[in-house]
Amino acid sequence: MYEPLEHPPVAVVAPFPREEVVVLEEPQAVAYAVPPPPPPPPQGAEPNPKARRGHAVDVICVRRCTGELACSEWGVRFAMPSSLTRNMARAYESMASSFARLGGRQRSFSEDENFDEEMDAPATVVASVNGRVVPGLELHFERDGSCSFGRLRLKPTSSELELCGLREGKNALRVELSRGKRLDVAHARIFLWRRDDPVMVCDVDGTITRTDVRGFVDSVVAEAPSNAHAGVCEFFGDLADDRRANILYLTSRPIALADLTRNFIATLQQPQYERFGDPRRAWRRMPDGPVVTSRANIVGALYSELVAKTPDVFKTKALLDVNQAYEALAFKAGFGNRHTDCKAYARAGIPVDAIYLIDPNSTITVPFRRPDATAPPFFGYADPRLRAVVAAALTRCAPLPRPLMRAPSGGIILTRSTSV
Repeated sequence: MYEPLEHPPVAVVAPFPREEVVVLEEPQAVAYAVPPPPPPPPQGAEPNPKARRGHAVDVICVRRCTGELACSEWGVRFAMPSSLTRNMARAYESMASSFARLGGRQRSFSEDENFDEEMDAPATVVASVNGRVVPGLELHFERDGSCSFGRLRLKPTSSELELCGLREGKNALRVELSRGKRLDVAHARIFLWRRDDPVMVCDVDGTITRTDVRGFVDSVVAEAPSNAHAGVCEFFGDLADDRRANILYLTSRPIALADLTRNFIATLQQPQYERFGDPRRAWRRMPDGPVVTSRANIVGALYSELVAKTPDVFKTKALLDVNQAYEALAFKAGFGNRHTDCKAYARAGIPVDAIYLIDPNSTITVPFRRPDATAPPFFGYADPRLRAVVAAALTRCAPLPRPLMRAPSGGIILTRSTSV
């Protein structure tokens, strides 16, 4: 007979793996970097609600070795009193009035009723820089809708530029056209650059954006554009900050899209590529710089781009115009997405080993590289090899050469060796 045990027997069971009890702490807020609100458009809201918008191209100004001021051509264009413009204005007025009646509102756009008289009235052009009217800067309204300094002269003299009181860097330009009770206003910027700072030229469609068509639509329609090559903001931003490089945005878009192009470059933002995995990443923007578009209207720009397929003619002329203001070869590097861009850069004197071609896959090559020079392509703007090569190109030709001769027409003929 067994003696009773003090404690009842306990069945021994092999322990099953059990899940660890995790005590969930109170979640803490992670400071993710929210994209900052986009800055206001470079032109700003027009304080006069009755003012209609004209169009203007940014201007590059530089002080030469002689102390004189020189600049690139001014491009200012307003609406013309053509039959097409009048019919479009009447159609818009009729449509707007119809929608106002449907909504039970009273439309009171009385300024459009005297459209014919206003367009035929004598025109007065007034230019102001940094909010100050420049009395000695006389602009004339031409028959084609453009403005000139008399006798179709598109550049002011050095004395006229001195009257503007330009500051180093960006200056606000405002041009007003008064015709009767009608007021048209065009906004642009004048950039006064130092002659010793390197200058890079960059195309917009396909070079900043990933594709031509989709990038163009995204840059014009979207409030927060996103169709851009990865790392493009950080790449050009670092070169502008570290190497004091000035960026010229050159596009064959018509002058009517100058404001939208400036707004696109000002609002484009990307996360800093090197810290892409960090939730507290910083956001970068494109460096500020002049936007030079074609002075042609929409029809002329489309004909040059799609029919004639010669956008390099305009770009070559625009770059040579800047060289003439510098009296030297101003550009040290150029980025484009078409061979026509590269041809224009080469004609403007940019060294062939500093001309870069980018495709929709963000692969960057040097199209004019010498046959004996072999190098792998660059894998996008984030490739550190590309940044080192471009930085070396910006500092390689520090002293700017003087012009060798002058053309009979007064232009400047410049030459530079294309050897590496």
